[in-house]
Amino acid sequence: MLRFDRDTLQTLVSVQDFPCVSIYLPILREGNDVKMSQIRLRTLLRQAEDHLKGYGLTVPKIQNILQPASELLEQPLFWAVAPEALAMFMSENQSVIFSLEQPVDENMVIDDHFTVRPLLELNIQNAEYLLLAIGRGAVRVYRGSRNRLIQIPVSDLPESLETIVSAYSFEKQRRQYGGAAGSNHGAVAGAVNHGFENSKDRDGLMVEDYCRAVDSKILEHWQKENLPLVLASVDYLFAAFQKISKNPNLLPQNIPGSPDHLTETELRNRAWEIVQAHLPDQANEDWTNAQNFFGSEKIRQNIRQI
Repeated sequence: MLRFDRDTLQTLVSVQDFPCVSIYLPILREGNDVKMSQIRLRTLLRQAEDHLKGYGLTVPKIQNILQPASELLEQPLFWAVAPEALAMFMSENQSVIFSLEQPVDENMVIDDHFTVRPLLELNIQNAEYLLLAIGRGAVRVYRGSRNRLIQIPVSDLPESLETIVSAYSFEKQRRQYGGAAGSNHGAVAGAVNHGFENSKDRDGLMVEDYCRAVDSKILEHWQKENLPLVLASVDYLFAAFQKISKNPNLLPQNIPGSPDHLTETELRNRAWEIVQAHLPDQANEDWTNAQNFFGSEKIRQNIRQI
C-alpha cells in the first residue's frame, strides 16, 4: 500500500493500455460504516467486471486485472485500520493501490489510461509549505499543510533578532573606542562591517543582515524541495526579507504581526490561506510539467482528457 506523491503521477500517466481500471473509494469508519465501504468496493468490482465482460475480456483475464482490489476484501485487519480513502489503478501489466489521507468521491472508470486527475487535485489540496516565523525573541521554521504544522529544529539559524542587535552593539563600541577585538557572533556578526552615518542606517542594515543570514540557511536546507515559503513577521521585517531574499518560492503575502503572539493553530490556518491562494497556478504548472515530461502528443492529449 503506497502513498501518492508527485513522482507517481509520472508513472501512472505513462500507462497507455486498455483496459485501465481506476477506482476511488472513500472509507467510512464509524459503527458499521467500514462494512458498508467493503460492500461498496465489492459492488464497484462487480460493475467493473460486467463492463470488462462487455468489452469481450475473458473471466480469467478480468479476475487477474481486478485481483489486487479483490484481495483487500479478504483482509479484515486492513479494514480495521483503513485510511480515509483508497485509489486503485489496475491493468494487465500495472497495478497499484494508494492509501489517501483525505476522502474522495466514489468513482470507477475503465479507459485506455488511468484517471489520475482526482489524485492530482488531492495532492494540491495537501500541498506542503515552509513557514518561517520571525519574532524579535526567536526565529522558528515549520513544515505544514492544510491540516498540520510541525516545527523543525534548525541548529544553525540565528537564534533571534537580539543576536544581531548584540553584534551591532559590539561593533559600535569597537568603532567608538578604537578596539580591535574579534567577534564571536559567527555569520551574523560577520555581516556588520558596514559604514553608517546614523542610527536609521544602522538599524536598516542590522535588519537586512539578520534577514540575509536567515534566508541563506533556509535555502541551504530546503532549496531542493521547492516548497512555498510563508513568512510570519511584522511588516518591516517582511519588507526587509523580500528585499534581500534569493528564495524564488517566497510568497508575496505574509502573516502580519509578531508570530510570538500566535498559537500554532493560528499560524497554520493563516499560512494555509496564503498558500491556498496560489494553488491553482501550481496545479497548472504540475499538469504542464507532466505533459512536458512525457513529450508524446498522444500522451499530452490523454493527460488533458484525464
